[in-house]
Amino acid sequence: MPEPVIASLFLKLAGTTAGSLLKKAAERHVERFFGDQIDQIASKGKKKDAIKAMEAAWLGCLDVTLEQIKALGGYENEDPDLKAFAKALKRLLGNDLVGQELLKAVLEGRNTSAPDADALSGAWNFEGAPNLPKEFAWQGVARVFRKKLQDQRIIRPELRAQLDTKNLLEIRNALVGVQPEGNEALYRVRMIEKYRVLDLDALRDASTDEVGQVLLREVFVAQTVREDPPPVELPVDLVRKWVEEGAELKEAFEARNLDEHTAARLERLRESYATRMPEPVLEVIGKPSSQRLVLIGGPGSGKSTLTRYLLLALLDPPRDPKTNKPQPWIEPFRDHLPLLLELREFIAVSREHGCKTFLDYWHHLGETQSYHLDRVWLDQRLKGGPSLVLIDGLDEVFDGAERKRILQAIVGFAGNYPQARVVVTSRPVGYRDTTLRGAGFEHFGIEELSDAQITTFIDGWFDRVLAAKPDEARLRKERIHTAIRSPAIRLLAGNPMLLTIMASMARSRELPRERWRFYEQAAEVLCHHWDVERHLEDAGFLESYGLKRGSFGLGEKKELLCHIANTMQVGEGGLAGNVVTEAVLEKEIESFLRERFGLEKRASVGLARTLIEQLHDRNYVLCLRGPKLYGFLHRTLLEYFCASWWVSQLPDPDFTI
Repeated sequence: MPEPVIASLFLKLAGTTAGSLLKKAAERHVERFFGDQIDQIASKGKKKDAIKAMEAAWLGCLDVTLEQIKALGGYENEDPDLKAFAKALKRLLGNDLVGQELLKAVLEGRNTSAPDADALSGAWNFEGAPNLPKEFAWQGVARVFRKKLQDQRIIRPELRAQLDTKNLLEIRNALVGVQPEGNEALYRVRMIEKYRVLDLDALRDASTDEVGQVLLREVFVAQTVREDPPPVELPVDLVRKWVEEGAELKEAFEARNLDEHTAARLERLRESYATRMPEPVLEVIGKPSSQRLVLIGGPGSGKSTLTRYLLLALLDPPRDPKTNKPQPWIEPFRDHLPLLLELREFIAVSREHGCKTFLDYWHHLGETQSYHLDRVWLDQRLKGGPSLVLIDGLDEVFDGAERKRILQAIVGFAGNYPQARVVVTSRPVGYRDTTLRGAGFEHFGIEELSDAQITTFIDGWFDRVLAAKPDEARLRKERIHTAIRSPAIRLLAGNPMLLTIMASMARSRELPRERWRFYEQAAEVLCHHWDVERHLEDAGFLESYGLKRGSFGLGEKKELLCHIANTMQVGEGGLAGNVVTEAVLEKEIESFLRERFGLEKRASVGLARTLIEQLHDRNYVLCLRGPKLYGFLHRTLLEYFCASWWVSQLPDPDFTI
């Protein structure tokens, strides 16, 4: 004989509105599950039974959860902390994923494997609920819920008999057919779990403070973009002279050997680009005309962060704090399915698992990460409704033939799914716009952060990482704003990646007094991304010349850059020049390789030329400044590496910059 139903702990503690919210949640989830067939289900006398059962399932799940929190936390019923947990559980009533899991349990009955513990955990984290007791486990909640369901302590026997679960499922399948799987609710939770925290690992070393988890949404600042950017990657100081200050071309390029044809072409480009007004990037992507878009940005300019923010925003729209309504820019994306394809991961997965198409890739991720976006369902969804498809990191495709294949795949995808908005990101170096322009893709360049945007980022950062210490947060903000008054620091602060490093370091240091530490950290981050060894290994040089993995690490890269910086500063332009010809650069790299690794002339020449080829396709520290001319991405880096070279020549090892 089943045990009698006891009074609900959840209803007792969650407040007077909990009961009505519970009923509304049950109705909404049942109606959403049956969709357009709900009236036919109702005509067969099944709708009310399903809603009653769903209401009982919700209450049972919330009670089991609250009872475990109470037991593991040692709380009494009147404990304020336990009441806070009850109110947090009330927020779950609006969560589609939990509703879907519970309805699955209702319909499958005693043999169900629902609810999924990961789904419950993800929903709790997504709602920003309080930290649970140390020994609490969602697996235990799911297990106890299923046991009570089997013992008919959640859904009474008479309701189970009336519900006739098997018949209800048969009715639904007969009306709508067996559909390919597309679990949007679970996909939403998985993507939010994966991308909601800002990835700071690559920006940290021993000198950088641990700041805990920083949510991307809390610190994201939308930049501006400008249409038809230059087809080469230019240093920031050069862009300012060239575009914003209207400098003469030869002065801006700081070179004396530009031929007339090149100079005339670049001058026309400057005039065209300078007349384009900067526009907010989120508004540009939301324009009806922006169905096909390429965003061009340099290293650390925020391309990947932007795509991840867009994915999260469409899954959980950001709201105006005053009205609690979705922010206006999100309106053009109403009902859009967001999909993110990071090309570095796509290539790796394709090689290992044989994914031939973008749909194969999303299907594989859905299958292995348990959110089940079936390729057939995806095809139907992309053809039948709006979507935003974000393809990030075209510059991550190093092989030329593979890059051409990816470009054709993008063009084919856009043609197959005309309702989809497709946004591609790339760095300018190595990118050729002919293919995508020919397919109707507009091109925009991502601008450096403005003064106002830098202030917004700094305020958001310290309000988050020092939320419990507002006075200290104010001091840290003042500290970093003081540092940015330096023209050299301001030049670097316009880069989102470098600004993030700066903000992380500013928690414990006076940047104006220890500016060299920031330069050092910024240089090391950029060198970290300059993956010399991967390129040499791919080209077969590591093995051919007896170099082992790890022989060209951070120290060697910094040492080489110090030598290059010294060569540049003793040249005709000194530190003001920030330019070196390809011939001189090759000679300097060749000399370093012979001295550092004892390589023969032939080997060092080959390696030097390979590294220079890499600068065309994948540079983070040195960049192209003109025909066969190179310079540091920021002049400040030239000054830092030059000073480091001089320090290395001093006899006192404790001397610092």
